[in-house]
Amino acid sequence: MTTQDGSFAVPAPAPARPDAKPDARPAPEASKPDPAAQLAAALPMDTSTLPPSFRAVLSGGGTQFSDDYKGVVYGRLGRSQGPVERARAQHLRGQVVVAFSIGDSGAVSDLHVAHSSGTKALDALALDMVRDAAPFPPPPRGAARSFSPALAFGDQ
Repeated sequence: MTTQDGSFAVPAPAPARPDAKPDARPAPEASKPDPAAQLAAALPMDTSTLPPSFRAVLSGGGTQFSDDYKGVVYGRLGRSQGPVERARAQHLRGQVVVAFSIGDSGAVSDLHVAHSSGTKALDALALDMVRDAAPFPPPPRGAARSFSPALAFGDQ
């Protein structure tokens, strides 16, 4: 803008509007390094070859690794076929609910029949099934350690 004498004038800033809101967005913070990501980056191996439960721990996953560990435990029980074959040979059928805990090393503790099949021999085979599957892999931090699977023998 030019004044009457030919000099330049800078316009004064407009007064702030009373109804104007200040910018409510917080200033962006520098992202903090994720300890799990740092650990995974420091590993001298391809983590895609690790079991899902270990990858979940390294990536800071939520309860997914607890569910994955339960799958590992129940999978090991399903592969314990000795007691199943003995039940078949003895013509035993039924369902037994067992309960047990897994310690830090993967060892089974507090193994007992939570709900009997009504047949002592079948209940004993269910306990053998857990013993045959043990020891289990050590549970990852935060994973469930107590289990109560229903073990079925024969056609239900």
